[in-house]
Amino acid sequence: MPQEMVHVGARIPKELFNKCKTKTGNITTAITDGLNLLCETDCKTQENNCKTSTKEFEAQIEERDSKIRELQNLNDSLVKEFENHKEPDKILELQNIRVQDLQDQLKVKDQQQEARIADLKEQIQALNEQINKKDKLLEELNQTLMAQASNIYNLTQNPKLLPENKIKRWWEFWKN
Repeated sequence: MPQEMVHVGARIPKELFNKCKTKTGNITTAITDGLNLLCETDCKTQENNCKTSTKEFEAQIEERDSKIRELQNLNDSLVKEFENHKEPDKILELQNIRVQDLQDQLKVKDQQQEARIADLKEQIQALNEQINKKDKLLEELNQTLMAQASNIYNLTQNPKLLPENKIKRWWEFWKN
């Protein structure tokens, strides 16, 4: 019984068409072989991925188990070490020393921060003074500009102050 066939239409480069036609003699055979090869490769790739995923999963489990064993050994050693230090006075003394060291470190950090804050306040004050100076200069410049504009306006309003506008004829270019 012949297989049921489906018509497939596709546009492919002419060079590829010519190669397929010369190798197989029939383009239908070439397309069928190519699609079969693609399906087989895809199935094998999926099976390999599944096997790889299983192997990776097993490796992760083994890695976690070894990490758990390592942490349990570390925990056991710490418990034994703690049991060996049954002298609570010595532990308390070591803790007090550590607390004192931490307090000293905090004092040093606080002093450094206070110095930094003082420096920043000085910088802010200097910047504020500069801004105030610039504001005064801008205000003076604006007043000067307004005075100059006023003077120019007054000069243009008094026609006697302006020079006479003598219009020369074009052929009298040599005269002043």
